[in-house]
Amino acid sequence: MTGVFDVVILVGALSPGFVPVSVVRELCHATKPGGFICIARGLYPGATEEIYKKDLERELQLMEDKGLWSLVGIKPTDRYIKNVHLTTEADRKDEQEEQYISGNVYLYKKSINPSI
Repeated sequence: MTGVFDVVILVGALSPGFVPVSVVRELCHATKPGGFICIARGLYPGATEEIYKKDLERELQLMEDKGLWSLVGIKPTDRYIKNVHLTTEADRKDEQEEQYISGNVYLYKKSINPSI
């Protein structure tokens, strides 16, 4: 579908093993000119996640540089999702680990005359 939706939302799928970074272009493509794209993702620890994050940020910036969309804002959150890697209540108390994983919510506005 091309330019069909006023708002497109993707939550939680932009991580290694879920969807490729290239999906953000498809989100933009499906959005009407002047529409909004909202992306929410957790900032998980790990080397694979760091590589994915760099690739994603490069793609987001490239799309902005090409005039496909403009950044409205990024909202960081300290409590994006509960940390499922904590096993017991005792682990939480003993290890001083965060009970939540932080994340970011990105909001973009598709250009009126994008050249996708």
